[in-house]
Amino acid sequence: MMLIVGQKPVFSEESVQDWSKKVIELQDKEGQNFEQDLTLVKGLLILQRRTEALTLINKTLKTFNRKDSRLTELFETALDQFFFQDTAELHAEAIQYIRAENWNEAKDKLDTALQKEPGHRMTTMRSIQVALALGNNSKAADLIKTADQFFPESVPLKVYKAWFYIQSKNAKEAIRIISALWISDRKLFEKNEAVMLAFLKAMDLNKYQLDWVNVSKIIQKKPEWACARLLKAKNKLMTTVEYKKELLAIKAVIEASANSKLRSKEIKEKSDQYLGLIPLDSCKKELEESIAKINETK
Repeated sequence: MMLIVGQKPVFSEESVQDWSKKVIELQDKEGQNFEQDLTLVKGLLILQRRTEALTLINKTLKTFNRKDSRLTELFETALDQFFFQDTAELHAEAIQYIRAENWNEAKDKLDTALQKEPGHRMTTMRSIQVALALGNNSKAADLIKTADQFFPESVPLKVYKAWFYIQSKNAKEAIRIISALWISDRKLFEKNEAVMLAFLKAMDLNKYQLDWVNVSKIIQKKPEWACARLLKAKNKLMTTVEYKKELLAIKAVIEASANSKLRSKEIKEKSDQYLGLIPLDSCKKELEESIAKINETK
């Protein structure tokens, strides 16, 4: 397949004209023949019509119920291939802003990139991440709808959806998504505090406790996970003395700059796609309120 790179596509104007004609012809026969649909997808990609190509791929999979490596390759190309170099550069610049947690700057870069290349998977996913970090649930909902249409099985997308429902106070959907991930991919929760925190917050919203033994074992090994530890402490049965001791230990973690950097460093190294999801400021406030309540009972 012809790759599309750089500021301009690397095929001639004649090729564009030829493919434009071929695509029009093949669209009249769409759904009649697998090989024809395969060629039509390729033509749509060459003409940079990504969302149409993705829609057709999903239709073709349903219509012919056929696994084919060529279609899989086209699907991955349609999702992740940048058509223009400047879009790839915008995306790369946005990643740097995300790693620095400069959310508004990242948003501006990603918005421009998506205007140039709508439907691009990596850019769409990063845009959801930034929208959630900024608390813009309306925009996150629109982006999630697009992502659900084209790549619903993405694991990060499922985590984002869980966080979206948590921020929207939709307890039922939040626990449905995150508990399914807990059952299917336990290691995901061992790698990142944001994923574990989504599980704890969803349980907290639902007043629902699931597998506390294994949750505790994971968090026990992660003393730097301040927010996850706080929610675990609130929900796990402890004596007043044990609870206060744990709260003070969590406070020490939050206040120690080295540990705070360690927490951020861990997220960045293992998966910066979850940066911005941990609400550290609200975690600090919740911690202080919990300590104050304990002190009042003296």
